[in-house]
Amino acid sequence: MTKTKFVDFDRPPVVEVVCGVAFGELPRFTVAHLGRFWTELGSGFREVAEQPPLATVIESFESSPSPGVAIQLGPPVMPRVWFISDEEDHLVQVQRDRFLCNWRKLTEKHEYPSYDWVSERFESRLQLFEKFAAEQCGAAPSYTQYELTYINHIAAGEGWSNLADLGAVLPDCGWRGGAGRFLPTPEGIDWTLSFVLPGKKGRLRLHLRSGESRKDRKAVLMMDLTARGFDKDRAAWFELAHEWIVKGFADLTAKGVQQSIWGRKK
Repeated sequence: MTKTKFVDFDRPPVVEVVCGVAFGELPRFTVAHLGRFWTELGSGFREVAEQPPLATVIESFESSPSPGVAIQLGPPVMPRVWFISDEEDHLVQVQRDRFLCNWRKLTEKHEYPSYDWVSERFESRLQLFEKFAAEQCGAAPSYTQYELTYINHIAAGEGWSNLADLGAVLPDCGWRGGAGRFLPTPEGIDWTLSFVLPGKKGRLRLHLRSGESRKDRKAVLMMDLTARGFDKDRAAWFELAHEWIVKGFADLTAKGVQQSIWGRKK
């Protein structure tokens, strides 16, 4: 998962980490500003790509635990733009109301660097964006929510071969096989859980689903852990979110697999 003071793995199954913020509408922010911000990022980001904008999902404690989706009215829809690093393992994403930074593993040479590495780059790019917005748009972003996501791919052979073995990797969702069952082994899984962060500072959400690796079509369990919420102290919130994701991953997965497959050291 990650190399931190909480848990330490030699071979974590993490393939992507995303740090992000949501904010209210910036005055005078247009597509032209995306091009200007590209120049601010410097020569390390020579490629760009347009993507559909992400819906802003807001965690609320006023009603059900299901997150609300903010619908933005007013200006025309602005694309979400990827600014892609030369090594392709680092993204900066900007849209009208979101700013995100990703580390991603596209090849074996993209070894997970550490949460500190990802967090430091996120903060430096975000500070650059804050300065840019203040100078070019007349106001710095006013944040409404923070988010941190870890995406893990647990390939077949890493403690499991089919979904009948699910409990060997994730004890809380094991399949009760054996004689007398009417239903066969499932062909797929799509499972979600949510947990409230301390002080109602947000939620940690688990999304577990089965799929195939794009690279070799090998069966994988895709385990996403996303924390969303808010606190006046942004650094403290991300530290809390990181702790809950890392410790949550260790709590949800089998200790034997952590040690024998992922090389857990503490």
